[in-house]
Amino acid sequence: MSDVEENSFTLESLGDAIILRNHVISMLEQAELEHDNEELRKGLMTFVIVGGGFSGVEIVG
Repeated sequence: MSDVEENSFTLESLGDAIILRNHVISMLEQAELEHDNEELRKGLMTFVIVGGGFSGVEIVG
């Protein structure tokens, strides 16, 4: 499952939360600039959150 590890974020510290926030903002900014390819735009705005504990619920919020 090395692909999952390479393409995922953990949320174990405040630094992890800042990295995650910056990544989400970056993806949304890239999606805003994408006008020609609707499928790419949807992909940039798609996020998968795994975990229903406190941190998973907070991320969704």
